[in-house]
Amino acid sequence: MGFGGIFAKAYESIRLTKRDYDPELVTIDDIELPIIYNSMDDDRVIRDIKTELKTFTSVGYRLSGNNNIEEKEYTIYQIGILLNALKKNIDLKIVVPKKYLPTFIYSSTNETMKKQMSDIIKRFDKGVKKDISEANAREEYSWMPKDAGYILYYLSIYKDMSR
Repeated sequence: MGFGGIFAKAYESIRLTKRDYDPELVTIDDIELPIIYNSMDDDRVIRDIKTELKTFTSVGYRLSGNNNIEEKEYTIYQIGILLNALKKNIDLKIVVPKKYLPTFIYSSTNETMKKQMSDIIKRFDKGVKKDISEANAREEYSWMPKDAGYILYYLSIYKDMSR
């Protein structure tokens, strides 16, 4: 076997397989969340996402104009909890989304939802240190209510989107 044959054989063994979905879209399975979320049990995550939904509703983001929903009012910790719920395949059933979420979120197409979630996941993965402490994650307001709204709604519908 010639020198080219050795390289061809080595190249063949490491050839990457193509993904079944759009390679531009990142999913929660493509990233590792910071270590503060690793030890959280499902009950705590469920309790925290219910709290986030109540907070989202009580603050009135459903009725807010686009400017208010794009101000940085959510912490890394809050968004991380929501993404952790997604990573753990926890469903949040929002029976009547228009009671909780702005129209532009609950009327989004599946493609828009996938793109928004991919964008949020990419920004979280690139912008949040894996070793951030819970205290620091709770203090850093770098996320918008719009991000939280998209994740909350996605937690309610993502399993139906795959059908």
